[in-house]
Amino acid sequence: MDVAVSSDDDQTNLLRLAAGGFRDMTRIASSHPDIWPDICLANRQAIMNALDEYATGIARVRKLIADGNQPELLELFKRARHARRGLLPVTASGEDMIEMLVPIPDRPGVLAEITTLAGSLNINIVDLQISHSAEGGGGVLSLVVSASQASSLESALESTGHTSSRSVIS
Repeated sequence: MDVAVSSDDDQTNLLRLAAGGFRDMTRIASSHPDIWPDICLANRQAIMNALDEYATGIARVRKLIADGNQPELLELFKRARHARRGLLPVTASGEDMIEMLVPIPDRPGVLAEITTLAGSLNINIVDLQISHSAEGGGGVLSLVVSASQASSLESALESTGHTSSRSVIS
């Protein structure tokens, strides 16, 4: 956040439009600042090592962009996506998980409507995330469910006027 607001450019409007992913990365900035200097100094070496690795990675990405190396950028994003998906929960049985993306309007009760629908079908939502549209007016609800339950949820969503798309994530 400090880098974003310290820029010479006026970033105020850009920060207001920042999507959920950016807000997720800035949670430390929203916490009480008094605790962080002590945490950083108590973990000085580990944090410095992590920052060195991060700086090396950022320099590599910068070079790929500067060189116009589209194939390597694509591979980098594929690896990152694969790693991110590895953070998602898995079922005890090891069953594949399905991510369902449901466009939702910005109105009271829509989240409850969809989660109650899943609950009424005895469908466990393993993970849930809302990505808000930068333009306002709605967003996309991401639901992670087991593969064996995805078709039932998809049909139920359609019957209530919601569209969805899905992909296997494990």
